[in-house]
Amino acid sequence: DLKMKLIYALATMALLALVVSPVDAATERKGDVYPLNVCAVSGEELGSMGDAIVHIGDDGKEVRFCCKGCVKKYTADPASFNEKVDAQILELQAKSYPLDTCVKSGKALDEDALSFVVGNRAMKTCCAKCKAAVEADPAAYIAKVDAALIAKGKDSYPLKTCIVSGGDMDAEKQVDVVVAGTHFTICCAKCEDKIKADPATYLSKLTEASK
Repeated sequence: DLKMKLIYALATMALLALVVSPVDAATERKGDVYPLNVCAVSGEELGSMGDAIVHIGDDGKEVRFCCKGCVKKYTADPASFNEKVDAQILELQAKSYPLDTCVKSGKALDEDALSFVVGNRAMKTCCAKCKAAVEADPAAYIAKVDAALIAKGKDSYPLKTCIVSGGDMDAEKQVDVVVAGTHFTICCAKCEDKIKADPATYLSKLTEASK
């Protein structure tokens, strides 16, 4: 009857959706884009084997790979590879970290301060209790570090033209953003998406401009 045909049709549509939908489609990135220029598994330079593969895990962490084989290895043991990735992120972002106080409590950071990564971003807290609070609500604390990075970097930003478009920047339209733990001043909001798509390239350009 009509009711049974409708139920069958809906069930078929649901099954097809499961078959054709990519695994990552249901997962939104939490935190920042993957900031490294190497594969999270092999360590090979991204782009050396074709376009990098972007993967978002169940925890919302974005990682990138040089090939499909590395995706399979990562998903079999993400914790092990994330530990190595986070160590590289800490090293990459340590020099530019803008706060000398705990991002949660505001207390001065001393020799017992904790450095860790959440949402692909380096963070520092005064104690384990504050670390747990940051890990529970990373977006709020990433925003706090972003604001500090922009405030610290605006006056010393090395480029007068947009790093993406190459065009002159209008003081009234230019935008300050943070991508991959780095402050960029760009000509418009659209250029932010291009940096997020290939952060390693623009990080390299900015490093070169700062020399």
